[in-house]
Order: sequence, then structure tokens, then C-alpha cells
Amino acid sequence: MRFDPDIQILEQTVRHRDPSFRLVDPSLLAAHLAALQDAQLGNETFLLAAMRLMALSGNGHSRVLPHLAIQTLPLRFLALAGDIILTRGEEQANGTVLQSVNGVPVSVLCDAARPYLSGTPQRQCALAPMLMAWPAALREIGVDLSAGHVAYGLAKADGSSLELACSIDGLVPAVQIYPIHETGSDESTAPHLQVMAHDAQSLHIRLHSLKDVPTAAIQAAISKVEAVPKFNLVFDLRGNPGGSFFHPLPLIDSLATRWRGERCVVLVDKFTFSAAIVCVALLIHRLGDRAVVMGEAMGDGLRFFAEGGTDPLPASKSQLRYSDALHDWETGIGDATTPPEIADKLVGVGPPNIIPIAVSAHDMWAGLDPMLNAALNALYT
Repeated sequence: MRFDPDIQILEQTVRHRDPSFRLVDPSLLAAHLAALQDAQLGNETFLLAAMRLMALSGNGHSRVLPHLAIQTLPLRFLALAGDIILTRGEEQANGTVLQSVNGVPVSVLCDAARPYLSGTPQRQCALAPMLMAWPAALREIGVDLSAGHVAYGLAKADGSSLELACSIDGLVPAVQIYPIHETGSDESTAPHLQVMAHDAQSLHIRLHSLKDVPTAAIQAAISKVEAVPKFNLVFDLRGNPGGSFFHPLPLIDSLATRWRGERCVVLVDKFTFSAAIVCVALLIHRLGDRAVVMGEAMGDGLRFFAEGGTDPLPASKSQLRYSDALHDWETGIGDATTPPEIADKLVGVGPPNIIPIAVSAHDMWAGLDPMLNAALNALYT
């Protein structure tokens, strides 16, 4: 069969090399693997079936990445606050909140999309927007596309409505619109690490990514904080998709040993993921009562499977992200899969206590930052 090479890789992963599947009912795995054998499956329907298989473990790191193999409408949807917002596509519609697709409420579609999306409900919210622009996925989750077009019902900031109609013939490669590592932003040129003064008594540390953070940037951040050690801090991890938590360890060590401020607000959102969540745990552990976490629920809990790698799926021309190591920053107890260098750093901080900040998607689109404003206010209350 056409997809046999991919099926072999997927089966090996879920049965043997990804321990996040250990608690999945074997009969359920068998049923989903059997569904991949359907000779009638096209490339995109095969990928959707593979996504359902990989979502069974509930582990956000373990998933099929279809981006290289699929096409979407040239519309960029993002999950902001509790909504899905159109940020790029048609000028008159940019900044509007998605309400429906061909008459189906977006809440119904997001619920129907969950079985195809790996991870926690919050992680699924972060990943769902791409499916709203992917015709094959829309069909799969209950949208009738027999007329050959998609009609998006959208809401403007003033409360008025707008309908945007798109032909399903005008598709582009998904990777041109949707990054594999979703950050909740179209900002692609931001430096890894920024330290900014917001007033005479506080600093805003923004850590955008943990992939290949330059050592010089970490050292510069340490110097700025140590120059004003009594300043209060906002440590901003919103939109950070992860990488290696070892990069910022010197900065966290410096805060734990030399920083003398009264409060550090750790700011997070649904795109705070993987190693960025580890940073949250380490800041809570090292700073104690001086650290307060605010924002919205993160893209995962403090117990997850990661490491592993990304393999090509040669038949479907897509990618498979698999995991092979337990991280447990809730209890601080690893298992046989936890690498020694990670086990050496494990600490248990319990379930995260995140103080919620209410925001609106329209405000965020307008360039306002109510989360940051709330975090800065919390430094002195």
C-alpha cells in the first residue's frame, strides 16, 4: 500500500518507542492503526487519521506535523484570548473574531477538532486555528464544502458582523501561513531575549524562545538585572514554544542568588510550552514566594513526555514528532526514561497556580497588552 512506510513508523512509535502511549488501551491503538490501512484514503485524509492516532496519548509533544504536505486557504488564524482571530488574509477582515464556518459555530468545530489535536485542551486550542483554514480538516469535522467555497462568519470589534467567502480552489502550502512551532504571533524577527525597563523600579524580561539562545544574550540579561538587583521583575514566557531549558539556567541561578527584589511575576499563555514550562517550574522553585505566575493556562501541565525527535513520514511527505522521556516537574520524580542530565535538575513544585488575567482578542489585535499591564500592576499590590 502507498502509506505502508508511514504506517510502519507510526506503529513502531506508538507500540514501542514513545512511552506516552503506555496507558492507551492496546485495542484502541489497534483500531486506529487499522484505519490507516484503508486503501481509499487520500494523502490529507490519511494525515488526519494519523493525527487522531498520535493524539490518543494526550501528550502535546507527540503528534503528526502535516504542514509540509497540506494546503490551506491563504488565511492566518490565531488563537488569542478565548477566541480565534483572523490576522492575515483579507484586509477588511483582518482583526475580526471567527464566529462560524459555513454556518457551523466555531465552538462546535473546535470540539469536533479535539480528537485530531495532541495535548491538553489548552494545547488543542492553540493548534486548532490551522484546521479552520484547511479544507480537508473542515470536511472531516463536519463542514459541508460541496458548494466549493467556505463562508466565514466574523465579528468586528464594534460588534458588527462580516462574512468572508473563499473558494476552496485558492490554496497555498500550509507552511507559508502556519509555522510548525506555533507561538501565537506573526512576529518572526524578535530577539531570543530582551530586558526592558518599564519604570524606575521594574524590569521586563521577555524570553521569546529557548532554541539556540546566544550565551552573550544570557550574560547581557544577567548584567542588566544585577545592575539593579532590587528592581521587581516580569519574567515573560508568553509565546515561548520551548527548546532547551539549559540555556537560561545561568540567568535563573543569578536571580536565585543575587536578585533582591520583592516580586517576580512569571507571565505565561497557551503558547508557553515544553522547556518554557520547565523555566516556570524552576523559577517557582528557586524564587519561592517571590514568584507569582499570571496569565492563562499554559500549553501543557508540569508532567509530560518530551525529548525524542522528529522523523519524516516519507509516503505522505509529512513529519512525526515523537517523545521518549518523562519530565515530571510536578512531583520531581522521573522514571527509567528520564535522561540523567534532566533527572539531575528535576524539582517538584506541585500543580501550577496561575492567576488568570482576562483579555480580549480585539485588544490584543489592536496592539494593547493587558496581560503585561496587569503583571506590572501586580508587582506593587
